[in-house]
Amino acid sequence: MLPRSLFGLRVAVRLAAGTILSAAGTPALAQVTLSVGADTVMIDEGVEISISGLRPMQGVTLRMVASSAGGTWVSSAGFVADGEGRVNLTEAAPISGTYFAPDRMGVFWSAARDTAGTVIAPPGLANAQTVRLTAEVDGAVVAEAALVRYLMRPGVQARPVRENGLVATFFQPAGQAPREGFPALLVLGGSECGIRSAEATAAALASHGFAALATAYCSWPDADGKPLPGMEELAQGVSLVPLEYLERALAWLRSWPVADSARLGVWGGSKGAELALLLAASHPELRVVVAYAPSHVVWQGLDFSSGPGSSWARDGKSMPYVPFSSDQRRIRGYAGGGPQALTHLYRASLDDSAKVAAAAIHVERINGAVLLVSGRDDLLWPSSHMGEQIVLRLRRSDHPFPVLHLAYEGAGHAIGRPFRPTTGLPYAPSFPLGGTPEGYADAERDSWPRALRFLEQNLAAASDAR
Repeated sequence: MLPRSLFGLRVAVRLAAGTILSAAGTPALAQVTLSVGADTVMIDEGVEISISGLRPMQGVTLRMVASSAGGTWVSSAGFVADGEGRVNLTEAAPISGTYFAPDRMGVFWSAARDTAGTVIAPPGLANAQTVRLTAEVDGAVVAEAALVRYLMRPGVQARPVRENGLVATFFQPAGQAPREGFPALLVLGGSECGIRSAEATAAALASHGFAALATAYCSWPDADGKPLPGMEELAQGVSLVPLEYLERALAWLRSWPVADSARLGVWGGSKGAELALLLAASHPELRVVVAYAPSHVVWQGLDFSSGPGSSWARDGKSMPYVPFSSDQRRIRGYAGGGPQALTHLYRASLDDSAKVAAAAIHVERINGAVLLVSGRDDLLWPSSHMGEQIVLRLRRSDHPFPVLHLAYEGAGHAIGRPFRPTTGLPYAPSFPLGGTPEGYADAERDSWPRALRFLEQNLAAASDAR
C-alpha cells in the first residue's frame, strides 16, 4: 500500500477487518469501501474501481484529483448504488459528472485540467502521476483511495544522444537485455519536429520492452528567428529535411549493443508517419512500420520563409511533393458550407492527380508489416483517406506482409496512449484536430494494445527469419 503522507492529503487505509479510518484515526462510515485494483500501475494500464457498503439505491459521487509535473486534473461521476449497495465502474453508468457511459477508466480520460490546482507531484515521483479518489455521500467524504500511475516504467533508462549531428534520446527497457538484444524502434514525432512527443512515445514503448530512439528531425526557430540551442544543425522547419540525417539515426540504433539489428522498426505520428513510411520504403532492414495519422504522399514543407518546397530532401535535392492548393473555391467545396479546417486544404491539394502520382510513397517496397492508425474525424489532414490509399497500393502489389489499418469514428488527429485526459484533444491552440473526448478514449483503448501486439508478433517473426 502507499504511505499515508504520499500526497500531503488524507489517505484512507483499509484494515484487515474491513474498517476504514481517516489519517487521524477517526471512524469514517466504516461500511463504505472504495476499492482500486492496484496501488501502482503504468499510465496506460486500466484499473478496476468499485464502491461497496452503500445503502441500496443510495446516491454517491466519485471524485478524482490526479497530479504530476504536468499539472493537476480533476473529474467526477455521480452514481446510484445497485440493490446490494455497490457501484462497479465497469458496469454502472454515471447520472452526472464528466462522462456518462459505463467505463472503468472514465474518470481518467474525462478529467479536465484544474488551473487552480495546488497539488503537485511529490519529490522523487517526477516520473509519475499521483491519484486521489474519494467517494462522497451528501457532500461528505465516506471513503477514499490512492494510487500512483507511472509515465515510464521504473528501471527504464534514458540516454541523450548527441553524436554525428544527432539530436535524440535512447530509451532502454528495464532489466537485462536478451542475448540478441531488445527489439528496437526509431521513433519520430509530428510537425512540431522537436523531440518531446517522440520522447513520450519512446518512453512508453521502452516501458513495454522495446528499445526506442526518439529522434528530432528539425527545429522551429525561436521568436527572433534564431535556431534553438542545440538544434542549430537541424533543418529549420519541416522543409527539405535531409533523409541522410535519419539514416544516421537508424545506423546508430542498428549498431547500439542492446538493440537487436534483426528486429528493427520505425514508429511515427503525423509528419513523422509520413517520414516513417518514406524511410521504410528504402530501408529493408526496417521490418515493421507503425504510422499514426499517416500520409500516402510526400507533402509540401511547412516552412514558407524561402518559398514552397518539399518536406524532405535527398542528396541536397527536393523530393517530389504535393503542393498546397490555392484554389479557394475547391477548398470551400470540401468544407461543404461549414467551417473550414486544414483537412480541406489537404483534400483539395490531393485533387492534383499528376502531383499525387509523382509524390506517392512507394510503400510496396516496405520489407515488413505495416500498421496504420487514423481518426475518421481528423480535421488536420485526411489521415483515414490517406491510410486507405496506402492499403490499396499495398494490396495491388500483393504485399507479402501483414497490413492493418485501424480507423476510428469519433477520433481525430491526436490518437495516442489510452487512459490519459482527452478533453483537450479535439482542439489545438490555433486549429481543430477533430474528434470528441469519448471518441479518442475509445480509439486509444483499442489501438494501443493492438499496436503493441502488432510489434511483438512481427518483430518476433523478423527474428525467426535470421
